[in-house]
Amino acid sequence: MVNEDFPAYRRPSSDEDFGSYLAGLIEGDGHFGVFNQIVISFHLKDVRLAYWIKSMIGHGKVRLVPDKLAVSYYVGTREGVLKVLKLINGKLRTTYKYNQLLSNFNSSYTTDLLPLDTSLLISNYWLAGFIDADGSFQIKVLNRVNRLLPEIRLVLQIEQKLPQILELIKTEFGGYMGYRKVLDTYYYHSVNFKVAYKFIIYLRTYHLLSYKYISYRRWAYVYLLIQKG
Repeated sequence: MVNEDFPAYRRPSSDEDFGSYLAGLIEGDGHFGVFNQIVISFHLKDVRLAYWIKSMIGHGKVRLVPDKLAVSYYVGTREGVLKVLKLINGKLRTTYKYNQLLSNFNSSYTTDLLPLDTSLLISNYWLAGFIDADGSFQIKVLNRVNRLLPEIRLVLQIEQKLPQILELIKTEFGGYMGYRKVLDTYYYHSVNFKVAYKFIIYLRTYHLLSYKYISYRRWAYVYLLIQKG
């Protein structure tokens, strides 16, 4: 049974924790672009998070994306890029982003690049950053004809163009992974309460930093209500 008291909200303070979170954020909604540039996209609701990331790195710019409810954080100076690469070195988990970095960046940036992180997802902030980028928490109420009370479903969903990380999440937490042919995307999906419990335990230690934290708190609170009957 999860304790009803939520831990005090906190952000990663050490370079190790912040680097893990940043790596997850980049692999979820970031890009290693040509000309040695790093770009991370945020929903407009997370403009404060974008500026906080900028303040932690000490370089870069936050820009509004025209005609979209989004902002982007850009790092293009050598000092800024080296700071980001130092923070995330050894913390990337996807072959795709790792190869993108090697392909698009000058070799002087990637000489000391460490191999992919293969530690458990529950061991650091990486998954929190990844969920902040691409995850969603939903509470669905289904009224059934043959049931007196409605069915409550706690849905966690994550979508990606490639399946690598979703397969890791499924292996470590449980749940379901599928493919949407029309969109050519993969998705991780869970309505299982045992899986929800595992995510709640993880996210009590490694907090989400985006506006999704509020959705998660409501989601976790409903879980507690259901467990109490």
